[in-house]
Amino acid sequence: ILPAFCNEDGLPIVGVDVSNCIGRSAGESCSVLCAGSFEGDPATFVCGNDGTFTGEIQCQESTCAVETLPDGFETDCEQTPPGGSCFVRCPQGYQPAQAMYICTTNAEFLGVPPTCELQLCSSVGLPETVGVDTLACVEGIQSGQSCEVGCSYGFEGDSSTYRCVQGVFEGAPPTCHRKACEA
Repeated sequence: ILPAFCNEDGLPIVGVDVSNCIGRSAGESCSVLCAGSFEGDPATFVCGNDGTFTGEIQCQESTCAVETLPDGFETDCEQTPPGGSCFVRCPQGYQPAQAMYICTTNAEFLGVPPTCELQLCSSVGLPETVGVDTLACVEGIQSGQSCEVGCSYGFEGDSSTYRCVQGVFEGAPPTCHRKACEA
């Protein structure tokens, strides 16, 4: 005696729509589709004489396109599935800030980018040599900006330019030497 209908044995259960296969009898075929956040080509399954289905379908979980994120940010959003979340961060040279983005069911990210402010340089990297004047570099120099380091009063020599790179000054110290006393 052949079973009247196939049971769900042999049908995939994750990421697929098998509703077209319900109530199939031996020898009948049905179409199985990728569903939800899964993508792939539909496949045909056949109800066998033993009451189980045979067939194969390849469904891959879809991910949001990183191209839908704003440009110029660092992110950990690669491979984020619909319904998942990830973070977008300000790039190096800016004060640390981040914002959460949600991957929508239409495979696009939804969120508001963080507000990124250029990182201010501290005195790290400036010369601390006697006779060197760093006053022009003390306040308000942001990442990417430059300032002049010169010689202090009573000293002479060539000044040099320092550049603020990710919160730290880079440059070569000026050559300053004490002025000779006039006789």
